[in-house]
This record gives sequence, structure tokens and C-alpha cells, in this order.
Amino acid sequence: MTTKSSGSPPLGAPARIPALPGLGTTWYERGVRYWLRRVSGAVLWFAVLAFACYIALALYRSFRGDLPSGVRTVWDWAQVVVSCVALVRGWVVQRRGHRRDLLDPPTPSEARGRKRDRTRRSTGLALAGRILFPIAAPVLPALLAYAVGWVLAAFTVREYPSEVGARRVELTSSSQVTPRLTIMASFTRRPASPRRRLRTPLIVAGTLVVLSVTLAGCGSTHAESAGGARESTGASGTTQARPGRPAPDSAESAAPVVPTRLPGVGPETLAGIPGNARQVVLVTGRGKDSPVSQVVLYRRTGAGWERGATWPAHNALKGWTDDHHAGDLRSPIGVFTLTDAGGLRPDPGTRLPYDRSVGFTIAGTGFEGEPLAGSFDYVVAINYNHEPGTSPLDWTRPLGAGKGGGIWLHVDHGGPTHGCVSLAQEHMEELIRTLDPAQHPVIVMGDAKSLAR
Repeated sequence: MTTKSSGSPPLGAPARIPALPGLGTTWYERGVRYWLRRVSGAVLWFAVLAFACYIALALYRSFRGDLPSGVRTVWDWAQVVVSCVALVRGWVVQRRGHRRDLLDPPTPSEARGRKRDRTRRSTGLALAGRILFPIAAPVLPALLAYAVGWVLAAFTVREYPSEVGARRVELTSSSQVTPRLTIMASFTRRPASPRRRLRTPLIVAGTLVVLSVTLAGCGSTHAESAGGARESTGASGTTQARPGRPAPDSAESAAPVVPTRLPGVGPETLAGIPGNARQVVLVTGRGKDSPVSQVVLYRRTGAGWERGATWPAHNALKGWTDDHHAGDLRSPIGVFTLTDAGGLRPDPGTRLPYDRSVGFTIAGTGFEGEPLAGSFDYVVAINYNHEPGTSPLDWTRPLGAGKGGGIWLHVDHGGPTHGCVSLAQEHMEELIRTLDPAQHPVIVMGDAKSLAR
């Protein structure tokens, strides 16, 4: 599973990627074609708005030409003020609606149905608009300002609700749980795609009203969600054993018990640990086909590997594999870096980049009927088929969608996962605070026999 939901989400690409209105199937990879689709859609809408503005301002000019000069000046300035308020109002209304839609995103079929309904209604609205346009001439600048604010907000979101709904359906079908996923809305920056703050659009007046707005950039994506938790594996880099506080005076006396090599780790596995790694999260499975494992934190010192905290954990339902694929219900064996964290709850004090987002919301039940809620309160991405430096929710899959992804360390829900490693909440909080990017943490994970190679 992926993280926090006992093995649930994006284990990989669906057998058939559903097409979404305006995006086609490009939403799955979110590559160049995806952004070209979004940009082209935005350009088309702004072209329509520009034409509407031209007509509206012509009608407004005609209206104000009949006003006495004193009244005309007052009316122009009133329109400037009202237009500023309307533009901001349009922005706010759209973003509130967007957040509501993220909480209950439409499935691909629902999204297509809504698109058809909007298309049917547009004919009647266009006819009504042509009739009402001349009547509304005195306040057209404000109405257009509202429309501009709404459209700007709509095209600068990081992800559309239809994308969230499509991933939710995919995760549900692939993980056998019913996750409730809501993606976007990150409250803190994402490492590779920092969240740029959106600047408040401004309206400048002259004889006519000119709208001037500064657009803000959009962030990355996705997410995986719950129900089964996205499998993105990632980065080796486990937290370091926080308890391993070396006692300066007793360092030498303790030297004999500090192993020079990680216990249970053979030469082949050891060779995969980067030379600069000073923190290791060692996950040892009870057996090749067992979902039960143990996590031990280690810190490299001058004398060797100092052991820290030891915690019980869960891994994938069917155990471990050297060749992980989406949906195989096995956790990948190997050494992976740990570079990025996130969760539904506020940053508990980690030194890793932390992405707080409602995208980590999850619901449903796991393989043993246990509730999944809260599984993604705290997450650390394991860099297996995950782009380091991006949010755990990022959908990029360097090895391809078929190799799975969304493999995380996350809060345990009391049962097996789809591919992730899960720990009790208090242990996840301790781990997430312990990991230090300056120590280049990695995670070494697998069953005992495989790790001993």
C-alpha cells in the first residue's frame, strides 16, 4: 500500500486510464502534454473574456456618454471601486467552491456528465446574455471583473477536482478499500515545486476600466490518497535513531557494543547504502511473505553504527519483493533515500521539507476491516519510483507507472499495507522529527533473508 493507509493507494497505473474533460488522459502523468492542455484551455477562455470585455466596454462607453460630466466622473470611480471588489469576490467564490469540490470530487463519468450539462446550459445562457448585456451596460465593468477573478482562480489551481476524483476511483479499485481522497490545498511549500503565493489582482481605472492581474504559478501533484495509500517508494533514508545520543564520556567504553556493520545486513545490501548516509532506518520483515516487520533506527558514529529506537511495524499484505510492480501487494526490497515528508496534520517539527495538505485525507477500511482514517496524518516518502525533492503526493514515476509508487512510511492503522511501511503514530512523530537531511537518511528494507545477502 502506500503510506498511511495500510497499503492502499496508487500502486500503479490503472489498466485503462479514464479520459477527463479538457485533459484527456494526460492527468495521470502530469507531463508536458498535461500543462499544454491546461495552458491552451486558459488561453481560449481568456480570448473569450477579452472579446466579452471589448463588447462590454463599448456598451459602457455608450451609456456613460449620455451622463452629465459630473455624474460621469463619479460613476466611473464608483465602477473602479466596485470592479476591484467584484474581481476579488470572483476569485474567493471560485476558490471556496474548489475546496468544496475537493472534499467530494467527481468520478470520471460524473465529470463528463457535468461537462455535458454545462454545454447544454451554455446555449440558453448565451442567448440570455445577449439580451441582458445591453440592459446591464451601467454595471458591466463590475460584472466582467467578477468573471475575470473567477476564471483566474479556476485556471491557477494546482489540480482540478476531476483529477482528484479519477485518482480516488483508481486507488479504490486497485486497493480494495474505499478511500476518501482530497488532494490539493497544500499549506506548506513542496520541495521541487514550491508554492508561489498568488498575488491579488488589481484593477486600474481610466476613462474606461482596465483590468490588470498578476497570475500565480501552480504546484505539482497528486496524490495519492488513501484507501490504499499510494505506493511510491522512496528514498532510502530512514530517520536516525534519535535515542542514540552518544555519551561523550562513555563513547570508548561503549565502543565494543557498537557494531561496525549494520546487524543482519549482508555485503550486497550494505553496498547500496551511500557513503554519506549517517542515518539508517532498518526495516526487517519477519518473512518473505509476512506483513509483519520491525524498525530499528541507526546512527553512524566514528565507532560504527549506534542503535536507537526499535518499533514494531507493518509492511505489505503479501510480504516483500525484489521486483515490485503496481498492485502486487508486496513492499520493495532495497535501499532508498528519505528526503520528503508531509501529512494531514501540521508539521510536528521535522527538518525535512514538509507538505501539509488535505490530499492526505483518507477513509475506508483496510485488509482486516480496520479503519484507515488518520493513516496519512504523518508521512515520509520512500524514494522508490519517487522524484526526490517533491511532495509525497507528487505523481511523477521515474521508473514508469507499472513499477508502482506512493511507497511511504506512515501511521499504522492496525493491519497490512499495499506496499508501505507503517508505524504507530507516536513512533512516526518521533521518526519524522529525527530525520535530518544533513545526515542523508536512508531506509534499508526487506525480509531478513534478503537483507542478509
